[in-house]
Amino acid sequence: MITNYLKKIFFKIILSKIILYIYISNFKKKIICLFIKPQILIEKKYKNQNILLIGLFEKGILRSDIINLFQTAKKLNLFVVAINTLRLKNVKEYSHLIDVYIERYNFGRDFGSYKFGFEYLFRKSYTHTCPRLLMCNDSVFYSKKNLISFLQNHFSPSSEEVLGTTENHEIEHHLGSFCISMNQNILRHKKFIRFWKNYTNSEFRPKVIKEGEMKLTQVLKKCVSNPLQIRTIFDVTHLLNYIKQDSNFFKNLPDLYRSSEDVEWKRSSLKKVYERFLYKYHFTNTIPRDQTTFINNFYTISRNLNDIPKNLNLDLKEINQKVLEEAKIDLIDCFSSGSQIHQNGLLLYYMGLPIIKLDLLYRGVFSNQDVLQLLKLITEDEKETLSRLLFSKPFGSNVFVKMKRIAFMHGLI
Repeated sequence: MITNYLKKIFFKIILSKIILYIYISNFKKKIICLFIKPQILIEKKYKNQNILLIGLFEKGILRSDIINLFQTAKKLNLFVVAINTLRLKNVKEYSHLIDVYIERYNFGRDFGSYKFGFEYLFRKSYTHTCPRLLMCNDSVFYSKKNLISFLQNHFSPSSEEVLGTTENHEIEHHLGSFCISMNQNILRHKKFIRFWKNYTNSEFRPKVIKEGEMKLTQVLKKCVSNPLQIRTIFDVTHLLNYIKQDSNFFKNLPDLYRSSEDVEWKRSSLKKVYERFLYKYHFTNTIPRDQTTFINNFYTISRNLNDIPKNLNLDLKEINQKVLEEAKIDLIDCFSSGSQIHQNGLLLYYMGLPIIKLDLLYRGVFSNQDVLQLLKLITEDEKETLSRLLFSKPFGSNVFVKMKRIAFMHGLI
């Protein structure tokens, strides 16, 4: 008991040293940032169009999916403002795709680039005439599939005042900051402008999440004219509507469950659906639990349950319907657990979301098996690029050692 107590004390000391190191590093970067001024390398005339504001971390050349994003943006006549924390070799090569291109010192993560971008737009008064703006970054892969309709949705005049893409229910509810659009009422709102002017850049991940992502959502909720004017595209309602429209949904669903068990978020599975049904109808002692090993689709569950008609008193069609109802309930329970875009990476892409988080493996939400399943859904010409991007960042808990591993496990990096 004394040994465990000493271990806890030692662990706390190590953790406090890590946090101190991060704060010192943060302070150094803050000082350096004062002496390195951002460079505006492309600056075209603004013609009151919708704006795409993107934070980049791109070195040498732009990723192929980012180029595709900009090409799609140009088809929709968007004014592209790109803030990069690294350097491109030949900026002129992309001048036909980017209207404003700025390189700044790498400090503050994505919110540092957002802050600089919005302050630039405020200073130029572009937000006074901009109908809608989409803020996004390159922490996601932009697939060609459904991208144009996705952007059209975000820039539709009939869309809500604030339109997020996915939600995050970890710690507290907030919109995923990698893709949020807003209309002119929000862009000109005093509270929105004040948020960006008062926001302080930081490299400390928990602070960026709390003071950036979470607080931004709080501010946006205060800026909208009524609560119904802020929503996410891929919410539970969208899921339920999609299930109604797709006759093959439950046939394909088993391949859309993630298999990784490295995070504590609720996870849907065939085994859970099977056991939920048995528990609901009080057959937990009738069928061995290990029989779920042989289940590979929902209809197999129904056939297995049909072997006990004396107890169940239902025909196969009725059993199948009730199994699918249990599957729907289980899916809804798990859909909003943690970060939606991580939790439901496979399912959301199947449902039409054209963006994929690039840290799925790194954060442990996806296993290698899940990535391979995702690659089956991607268009052929995008597979190699996405594969390299995902596999280049393996699960941090497996590759980091000593203090860096502790920092990762506590969400500090």
